Amino acid sequence: MDYKEYKNMTSVFGHHILFEEEPQLNEAYDLPITAYDDQRYIRIYRSGKKKLQAPYVSEKVESQKRSFRYLSTVSFDQTEKKNIDWGIEVEGVLTLMWRHKTHSIEYIPHQAFTPERLRYWVYHTFLPQILELEGIYHILHVGSVEINEKALLFSAFSYGGKSTLTDYFVRRGHALLSDDTLGILQKASDYYAIPSYPFLRPFRKAETLGKRVENFKRKPLPITALFSLQKASPDAPVAVEKLIGIEKYKVLHYTPFAPFEFTKIQRFFYFAKMAESLPVYRLHIPWELSRLEEVYDTIMDLLTTSSKK
Repeated sequence: MDYKEYKNMTSVFGHHILFEEEPQLNEAYDLPITAYDDQRYIRIYRSGKKKLQAPYVSEKVESQKRSFRYLSTVSFDQTEKKNIDWGIEVEGVLTLMWRHKTHSIEYIPHQAFTPERLRYWVYHTFLPQILELEGIYHILHVGSVEINEKALLFSAFSYGGKSTLTDYFVRRGHALLSDDTLGILQKASDYYAIPSYPFLRPFRKAETLGKRVENFKRKPLPITALFSLQKASPDAPVAVEKLIGIEKYKVLHYTPFAPFEFTKIQRFFYFAKMAESLPVYRLHIPWELSRLEEVYDTIMDLLTTSSKK
C-alpha cells in the first residue's frame, strides 16, 4: 500500500499516522513535517483476530485509572529490545501490538473501547514507548513551547505544574510542542525537540488528550533550555538557580517517559552527554495561579539575558 495516496494523515512525533478503521481521527495538515528525509508512516488497523497473544506478559501496571500489561515477543530481562513486536493490553479497553516488520500497530477493541480512547492510548502511551524502544528518539516527560524558534522544556513530577505552565505560555501566544511527551533527536552535538501532538490538558482527566491547540509547532526545533519546576509556597518569591554538574544530569535522569530497566545504561550515557551542552535551571514556582505572569516574566527575562551573553 502506498500511504502517500492518503491525504488525511496525522503528523505525530514526526511520523504520519493513519487510522484505517477510524477515519474521523485522521486530520489533514497543510505542512506535514517529519524528522527524517524519507517520510515515515504508521498504519493503525483493527485486527481480524479475537486475541493478540505474545509469549511474554508482564505484571499489571496502573495508569489513568486503568490496569494494563506489557506484551513482548522476547523476555523482559533482555537488554536489547529493538526490532521486535511489543504491545500493551489495557484492561477492558483494547490491546495494541506493534508490528515491527510492517511498521504498523494492530489493535483489538474490548468492551469499553471508543475511538477517542484508541487515539489516547496510542498518542499518550504506546507510540512514545515504541519510538523509544525502536531507538528512533529518546522520549522525555516534559512540556515544551516555542521561544524564538527554539524549544523551551518544562519538567516536573506528577501534578507539579508542568501542564499549567505550558498552557500559560500557549495562552501568551507561544506555539505548543508538547504537553506531556517530547521526542529528543541528536544531530552532531545539538539536540532537537520533536513535537508530539496538538493537545493540551492543564487540568487532568483520565483517558483524554485534553483540548485541541491550533498553534502547534510542526517541525523539530533546537532546545534552548530545560526548567525543572519546584513547588513553593503561594507567597514565596519566584526564584531560579542554574544547575551544574551532577545536578543537571539528575534532572534529565528523572525525566524519561518510559524508564525501562533494560534501557538504563543507554539512558545514562545519552543524558550524561546531553547534560554537558544543555542549560538546566531549577525554577521555584509559587503555588498560586495568579502569579503565573510573574513566573512567565522571570523565565523570559532570563532567556533574553542569556541570549545576549
